[in-house]
Amino acid sequence: MMIIIARILKENKYINKFIRLISPIFMRIFGFEVEDEVFIFLFSFLSGNPTSHILINDLYKEERISKAEANRLSVSLCFSSFLYLYKSSILFFKESIWIIILISYLIPLIFLIKPQRNYSSTKHISPSNKRLDLSQIINDSFNSLIRIFSFVFFFDIIASLLIQFFKLDNSHSFILSSLLDMTVSNRFYYSYSKSLDLFLYSFFNAFLGFSIHLQIINATGFLDYKEFLLKRLIIALISGLTAT
Repeated sequence: MMIIIARILKENKYINKFIRLISPIFMRIFGFEVEDEVFIFLFSFLSGNPTSHILINDLYKEERISKAEANRLSVSLCFSSFLYLYKSSILFFKESIWIIILISYLIPLIFLIKPQRNYSSTKHISPSNKRLDLSQIINDSFNSLIRIFSFVFFFDIIASLLIQFFKLDNSHSFILSSLLDMTVSNRFYYSYSKSLDLFLYSFFNAFLGFSIHLQIINATGFLDYKEFLLKRLIIALISGLTAT
């Protein structure tokens, strides 16, 4: 649903005017190549993965951004929507919920900040000359989401089978399911100690699991996965340490 909303909003002339108005500050801080990235950056706070990466891939396929820029943006966005972060965090960390949310959004930016002194006013958000085709947007979006969410169901089944086969207790089930898919692990949540709980939750929330990584690989045609994996591990470690 979010990818459909994103593609509709991106074609709205008023949204484009607003993005153009606020773009200079974001372009100077983050060194974006085009103003379209500002829209993706801001919308990612609401949408999370995989919507953000589908939008990045759209820019890359249109040759609006370079492969290096597409990878830089992919690494540095929060993978979770605000709604997911709030709902999952409040279940276990009512007192620290806003700290977790801030960490989730701010720590990934360490690889995105790229001051740009000479901001070019020619890098405007790209307006579409085509008439908005809602049916085509819905069709393209559902095709993408069907492929991507197949990974969610697959890793959910894999996690359940491994836990049952090896008869893992709750503590090991939480670690295994978190590595596979953080969205699956919530039902296996296990409490160790307050500090360790915050570290693990923030770490895995930044890493989000190999299911999410495969969703991103599937949604993009540019990802340098070795670089992506290394930087997400660094982000996850810093997130965990900051939370504690």
